[in-house]
Amino acid sequence: MQRWYSITAEEIIPAFLWWILGGVASLASLFVMMSYLLRREVRRKTAELARQNEELVRKNEELRAAYDQLTAMDEELKDNFYQLRKSESALIQARKKLNLLHTLISQDIRNAFFNLAGFIQISKESESFDEAKIIFEKEEKILQSVQDNLSFSEKYQNLGINQPRWQNFEYVLLSAISHLDLSHISRRIDLPDIEIFADPLLEDAFLSIMDAIARQGDQVTRIGLSCQKNADTITIIIESDGQGIPANEKEQVFKWEYLGKSGTSLFLAREILSITDISLQETGEPDAGIRFEITVPESEYRIVETNE
Repeated sequence: MQRWYSITAEEIIPAFLWWILGGVASLASLFVMMSYLLRREVRRKTAELARQNEELVRKNEELRAAYDQLTAMDEELKDNFYQLRKSESALIQARKKLNLLHTLISQDIRNAFFNLAGFIQISKESESFDEAKIIFEKEEKILQSVQDNLSFSEKYQNLGINQPRWQNFEYVLLSAISHLDLSHISRRIDLPDIEIFADPLLEDAFLSIMDAIARQGDQVTRIGLSCQKNADTITIIIESDGQGIPANEKEQVFKWEYLGKSGTSLFLAREILSITDISLQETGEPDAGIRFEITVPESEYRIVETNE
């Protein structure tokens, strides 16, 4: 400026202002530098926080997956415990019924041998061959009843040995009737896909039920299966045409003594079903056919959903 205007800078701007301007410039430079460093630190911290947040999200997802897995395991354990309790209760019931069955068979065999001993004594005292022959025929029937009892006991000695299991109602029923000649009888099945929780001898129970219908002979021309959903149970209905069962015999058919013990006893059918709290009764109108009602509690049946 001195060169251009013949004056010096100190004459226009005092020296202390230069110091102030220098200080401001230094502060501005320092501010810019600090801002840059601060922004860089903020970006670094933000990136670190983002990584930590991603890690937390990942950990949270892992914890949630672990929680879901534990919840599923807990539900499975609860279900297994419930099924175990059901099986335990059913096995206790089955053992009681097995003991009852053995008691009844033992009583029958003791009575049979008592009667046989009496007839043997009578036959010894008979005065003619014809009279002895009649006694021998009675003795033969007694021995046959003992044989039937032993065969029956052998057949059902496994009652309560194996745990109850879920079984498809229709499959087991069809397997049961395959042992009978029902070729002259038409069948109508109107049932959902039902599984019931029952003793492994369920097939024998169904065989007894269907055999009771088949025993009515040619008067039976049709059998129908249907079900009725109730509040906390489901009733499976097996009905036929024909003569039916007289009113005074509707409970008698479930007695131990009814129609002998040929291996298809309705007494045993009711006992097998009742192991898992399933009831069986005959409710048909006399002279209008047989109608068996199998009532299954809500906890002992399930309807299988089919994906079509």
